[in-house]
Order: sequence, then C-alpha cells, then structure tokens
Amino acid sequence: MPDPTALLEVVAEASATLVAIVGGLLVSRLVGLSADREGLLRRQRELVAERTVVADEYESVHAERLSVSVEWFRRNQLPDYVEALGNVDVHERLADFIPLGSSEQEMRPVAEELAVDVVAAFAALRGRYGPAVPRSLTDLLDDSFEIAEGSEDLFVEVLAKLDRDRPRSAFDVLSYVPDFTALGTDRRVERQERLIADELELAARLRGLDAALAVATAEVRRVGRPTDVWPVLVVLAYLALVGIIVPVALLASRPLSDSLAERRIVFWLFASGLLLLLGYMGRAALRLRAEEPVHLDQPTSVERSIGAS
Repeated sequence: MPDPTALLEVVAEASATLVAIVGGLLVSRLVGLSADREGLLRRQRELVAERTVVADEYESVHAERLSVSVEWFRRNQLPDYVEALGNVDVHERLADFIPLGSSEQEMRPVAEELAVDVVAAFAALRGRYGPAVPRSLTDLLDDSFEIAEGSEDLFVEVLAKLDRDRPRSAFDVLSYVPDFTALGTDRRVERQERLIADELELAARLRGLDAALAVATAEVRRVGRPTDVWPVLVVLAYLALVGIIVPVALLASRPLSDSLAERRIVFWLFASGLLLLLGYMGRAALRLRAEEPVHLDQPTSVERSIGAS
C-alpha cells in the first residue's frame, strides 16, 4: 500500500524550495530598491540645496540688472512723458527704447507706472500750489512737500516743464534748465553687460537644476512604487498556499486520506502554482525584450534643435 504522506511531503518540500529561492531574489530586489531610493533622496536634497544657492544668486543679479534697466528707461523716456503730461502711448514708447538686456514684456509695467507717476506728480503740484508752483526741487523740500524716494528726477523734470509753460515777461528767464546725465559711462555699460551675462548663465543653471530635480523626483516616485514586486508577491503567496499550507494541513490531519481524488487535487494545485510562477517569469522576460534600448548614435533633442538652427 503506497504511503499517503509521500506525495504531500514532496509537494511541500518542492514548494518551500521554490518560495525560498524566489523569495530570496525578491528580498534582494527590495534591498536594492531601498538603497536606490536612499541614493536618489540624497541626490534630490543636494539638488534642492544647490538650486536654492543658485536661485539666490540669480535673484540678486536680476534685481541689480533690472534696477539699472529701470533707471535707464526712466532717464531716456522721462522728458517725453513729462512733455506729454503723462498721456503717452506706452507701446510707442517701448518701441522707441528698451534698455540693454531687457524686453518689452519686462519694461511694460515700468512704462505704465512711469505714466501714472507723471500724471500724479502734475496733479499733486497743481492741487497744492495751483498756478504758483515752486520753481525748484529745493523749494518743494523746504515747503515740506513729500516726494517718494527715487522720484526726485521726475519732479525736477515736471517743475522744469511747468516753469517753461509759465507766462513770463520779455526779461524773464528760465529758472532751471534740467541737465540729465547720459545713460551711463562705458564702465556702467560694461557692468550691465556682465550682469546680463551672469543672469543668462544663472538662468541656464536654474533650468538645468530644475530638469535634474524633476528627473530625480520622478525616479524617487518610480522606485517607491515598483510595478514588478506586487505580482511576484501574489504568485509566491498562492504557491505557498497551495504547495505548502494545504499539504502541511493534510499531513497534520488524522487519519490521512489516501483517496485518488485528494491526491489529484494536491497535485494540480501544486502544478497550478508552479505554472503561475513560470508564467510570471516568462512575462517578465518578454517585457525585458519588448523595451527598446537607447541608441547613443541617435541625436538628442538638444542636438536636433542646434542642427535646426
């Protein structure tokens, strides 16, 4: 009479061996993913710290370059703004002059604000003094007239405009003729050019860091949610259930049944678990073959854009 425990023991031992081998590989995979994630998180922190430093440098350079651009725009356009009493076509003014290193989009708020400031300056002076507006900035300051910091040149030009339009006798002369300095010496222009170059370089570094940070963040998410771990866990759980737990449970029962039907059920349960494991391994192999490798001889997007230009 055949031993009814032989089949159960063979199935349990074979299943345990398979679960141990595949489980060991899975643990190795999880350890590798954990190490990769720690490395990616460290790289992400380094990129964030570096980007913070570069962003601070960029903001400093950008603010200094922009302040010079605003000053040059005001000095160049202020006489025309004042002559038109602030009622200017901003688009026309921007078409007439845009400072070195700036753009129409960047200067548009400055041009619009300058028009508002000129209109407000005329209104403030006429509202307080009427036709008897003082002729110099010193007189305004002596009269405790409040002038916002940085607006002295605007009021000087407005006072000069009001003085020119003031009715006068044949012997009367202008009390003040405004004399604006040039847009800047050669040294200031060279300084502005260096600021523009530094700003462009820092902006390029920021874009590169943002791209690297986006890649690192995407990799952290990908490593944190591996798609190939849960399927193999399900397969191992099923194989352990039908190949280990069921046979061991039957071995623990007394008396042991030696029916052909039960032996066939145990065999086919083990066979289904084994086939499921082999099917998963085959599917994983096919996925590896289906992924197209990256060919280094193909031009990158940057190289294509350079070639197109």
